[in-house]
Amino acid sequence: MRKKCLLIGGCGFLLSNFVRKCLYAKDETLEFVTLDKLLYKHSIQNYYANKHHKFHIGDVCDFHQLKSIINLEKPDVVIFGAGDKTINSIQTKLVGLNNLSKLSSQFEKLIYLSSAKVSDYSDSEYYGPSNLQESFEYSSEIFIQNESKFNYNILRLSDVYGPRQPLTEQIASHIFCTLNGLEQVNKYNALSPLYVDDFCSALMSVIEKGKNKENYSVDYESIQVNIMHIVYLLENIHLQSNCETLPHVNQLIISSSIQLLKGLGWSQQTSLFDGLKETYNWYKSNSWFGRLNETI
Repeated sequence: MRKKCLLIGGCGFLLSNFVRKCLYAKDETLEFVTLDKLLYKHSIQNYYANKHHKFHIGDVCDFHQLKSIINLEKPDVVIFGAGDKTINSIQTKLVGLNNLSKLSSQFEKLIYLSSAKVSDYSDSEYYGPSNLQESFEYSSEIFIQNESKFNYNILRLSDVYGPRQPLTEQIASHIFCTLNGLEQVNKYNALSPLYVDDFCSALMSVIEKGKNKENYSVDYESIQVNIMHIVYLLENIHLQSNCETLPHVNQLIISSSIQLLKGLGWSQQTSLFDGLKETYNWYKSNSWFGRLNETI
């Protein structure tokens, strides 16, 4: 019997890729219900219609709508991936999580997608969030971990990239500029890149084997890639240079926190070069994506 997952923010980059990964593989263990308020116009481009994937337009902050959807769909697992980098995100996260806590008896487990930059709040060496987005994630994690009603897992992620990412994000932006001969604009000096397929396999591992009230991280404490190295790889991919002459970056996972995910049978499978090449080729073949609604 298929386990039903309610995806809060299922038209976002991460969860829309997860749905496709499962359904393209004809995975018979999961079916999906998406709740998304389509805050961004490009979000509807991410929805994948399938007999094992239902769609509701709505807001997790609307308690009565959320309750009616959960009563109707009866999900086994709720995966919370909603929210962005704007000030409105804190309302989506905290009000939405509070609403879910009131309905927690009607599903087995909550999986919350957080950021690897947020340390465990019990860590004595942690001095607090360094930016607005980390503050949102930090506050949300504290709420979840102190809400006794939840059976939960928190999955902390590094800089995930891949197809269907908004063109305003760093790697997608560089690919767009490379494809169109535009000047590169660096937003950050370095990233800890994780290809979206590896995120999908990590999330599947947590759904299937995650231990109650345990946090899992996909992060790289000591390994970051300079953004100019990523630009260099993209330029060589664009010019179809001999791949054998390029540095083949395989991220070495050395963070101690990754051991919990390894204990679930997860491991990273995609090198940086291979992930960038897959992502570049997808945007090259799908030049329509985001063009009408995103600006660089």
